[in-house]
Amino acid sequence: MNKITKIIIIFVALLFLVLLLIKSDVFGISGTNIEADARANHKISESWNAATSINEELAAVLFYDEASASHVFSIYTKRDGLHFGYFFKYGGTSDVVSEGVQELMFGDNGSTLISMNENQVSRIDIINNINNFCIEIDPQKPFVVVLPADCGLIKLCDLNGNEIQKSVIRENA
Repeated sequence: MNKITKIIIIFVALLFLVLLLIKSDVFGISGTNIEADARANHKISESWNAATSINEELAAVLFYDEASASHVFSIYTKRDGLHFGYFFKYGGTSDVVSEGVQELMFGDNGSTLISMNENQVSRIDIINNINNFCIEIDPQKPFVVVLPADCGLIKLCDLNGNEIQKSVIRENA
C-alpha cells in the first residue's frame, strides 16, 4: 500500500468514527445554547421573554408572552456516562405553571421550580442542616429556578411572607 492509500484509509476511518459519535447521541447542547435550542424546538417567537436557570446537572427555560400570558417551558438534564452537554428531557405547557408553582424533580439531577408567578412569589427559602439560604424572586415576573438534588426543604413565600404551596412531579432521571 502506498502512502496516499494509507492516508485515505485513516481519513475515512476517522470520518466514520466522528459520524458514529454524532449519531450515537453522545453530544448534547452546551449550557450557553440551551435557550436557543429550546426556542427553535418549540418554535418560540423572539418576541417572547425567557427566564433561564442552569446548574451542573439541570437546565430549565420558561418562555412567556406578557401580552397573552402564554408560556412554554423546556427542561434539559445531563446524562450519566460518556455524554457531553445537556439533553432535552421534558417540556410543554402546564395549568399548574400558569396558576401556581410546579416543582419537577429529576432524581440525582436535581429539581426545578417553574411559575408564571400569579401568586407573586418573592422569596424561596432553602432550609437544610448545612446551609440555609434565600433566593429573591421578582414578584411581578415569571420565574424558573434550578436546584441541586437533596437541597433541603423548599419554602416559597409571597410579598406578605405567606407560604405558597407547590405541586410536585417526580420524573425518571
